[in-house]
Amino acid sequence: MRFLVHFIFILTLSAFAQEPSVYELFPKDVKTDKNNTSGFVPDGGFVPDGQSEQNQQSSPFEAPLQHQNQSAKSLFVSYLELPNKAYVGEPMPIKIKLIVAKKFRSIKVTSLDKESGVVKDYLPGWQKLEDNVYEKTVFFKAKKALDKLPALYVELKGKSSTIESMSLPAQELDIIELNNDEGRFINVYASEFEVKKFKTNTFDDENLIMVMEIEAKNADLEDIKFQNVIKQGLDTKNGNYAQSTIFYFIIFPKSTLEIKMSYFDTDTNEFNIIKLPVALEADDLSTQVDLNPKKSKFELYKEIAVMILVLISLGFFIFKKNYLYIAVASIFALYLLYKNVAQTTITIKQNTKVRILPTENSTIFYTTSKAQSVEKLNEIKPYIKILLPDQKIGWIKDENILKD
Repeated sequence: MRFLVHFIFILTLSAFAQEPSVYELFPKDVKTDKNNTSGFVPDGGFVPDGQSEQNQQSSPFEAPLQHQNQSAKSLFVSYLELPNKAYVGEPMPIKIKLIVAKKFRSIKVTSLDKESGVVKDYLPGWQKLEDNVYEKTVFFKAKKALDKLPALYVELKGKSSTIESMSLPAQELDIIELNNDEGRFINVYASEFEVKKFKTNTFDDENLIMVMEIEAKNADLEDIKFQNVIKQGLDTKNGNYAQSTIFYFIIFPKSTLEIKMSYFDTDTNEFNIIKLPVALEADDLSTQVDLNPKKSKFELYKEIAVMILVLISLGFFIFKKNYLYIAVASIFALYLLYKNVAQTTITIKQNTKVRILPTENSTIFYTTSKAQSVEKLNEIKPYIKILLPDQKIGWIKDENILKD
């Protein structure tokens, strides 16, 4: 009897020994943690066939297993370089490394906190370091003082949609507000900044206009903003963040004797002050800042050539006594008279846009509400310089002139 009891006991132990552990249900190449009691299956975790994430039943003896997203990631992004500190409004360089295993058309980086600042992409393309590995410097421009760089959002873009995305975590960083340098700061951060040329002229009875040609390196000149002026604007721009040139105008009271401005030198970390004397000059603004210089010089040379032809014709008439030469001289003289004296008053159309300077992108400061007569001062095709009835000076396109 005792032998029979021992035999049954041994058979029972053998049956339990052959029952597989729950961890043997996982594939052999998946690393699992038998001490994991969080109910979370590591990436690549196993879900039994026929069960979805929603209908999978938990064992009454264990915490429920949860299935992660099984789609393989092909985008990995990290910071390579960050500055130690920055200033509000300064384009702050951030170098990013990207590893991507998919084909893409473009990569977009934005700030997840739009109220704190924006990401500017001044530099073209991503530099390829090796297969599937890229780096690029983007710039974050803070709108207010911060104690950290907000999280950034990186999107891998296809032809018409986002292929994959990833966020970069916020980083501790002091972003502080600069003072306005006694009203001189023009909101420009640059390693180099120079006013190459400038010119002052009368705008109306009470105000003057100054046009400046400005050149800078490592600067966003579209941020430029003078304080204590009546009107201002960027007229034309050439170049990029690394090196750019703009034509910029300001309108200010006639009582102003000097224009003072300052920019923040990012190499020396200090303000540099620039002073421009206000001195009226009689010739055109366009001559000073070289707007369409070939055209203006051509017109001058043409008039000189016509005067020479008049003198030559008169000389031939004196020596040859042939009235044909006096007729030729008269035709050239009438042409000069027509160019310089005739048609000084013109009528322009309703809704004519009057520009600060003779360029397509120049600021429009006035639009006529009806047809009106104005004085023609100069011409640089296809623009006409005019004097309005209120004594303001501007430029219009010649197509806006009403023909008799």
